[in-house]
Amino acid sequence: MVMEPGEVPEDILGNENNVVASCSGTTVVSGKSKYTTLHQCQHCVYSTYRKYDLNKHIRTHTGEKPFSCSYCTTSFAQNSALKAHLRLVHRVEKPHTCQHCKQTFSRKNLFQNHLRMHEEFSCPYCCYTSDKQNELTEHLNIHTSTCI
Repeated sequence: MVMEPGEVPEDILGNENNVVASCSGTTVVSGKSKYTTLHQCQHCVYSTYRKYDLNKHIRTHTGEKPFSCSYCTTSFAQNSALKAHLRLVHRVEKPHTCQHCKQTFSRKNLFQNHLRMHEEFSCPYCCYTSDKQNELTEHLNIHTSTCI
């Protein structure tokens, strides 16, 4: 919710247990409400009741990137972006493990593609096996073709 400095939500004003005071763009509300202080961005109209959210927002104006990757020179404004970078680029978090060869994967689709490598296709007529479906299909021709 974006609010003007000094503006207070109706649920706070309507509660007689709350005391409201305003000074230099910050509204302070005391009482039993979940809101305590409205923090206003000095660069735009953004405001929030969570100081953490304001600090995160201010980085959009300042360009500050305090979260640095320990594997490369990339930096990020938000910790969540760094975590995604580590998982996707450096494959730091690899929750998918192949039970056949113990190789690990950070993304489920890559893991599923890998699992296909371990599939075995068997000929129903002899002891031939292959890890590729097209090779089995080609092999089956020797059992189904007739000599002329």
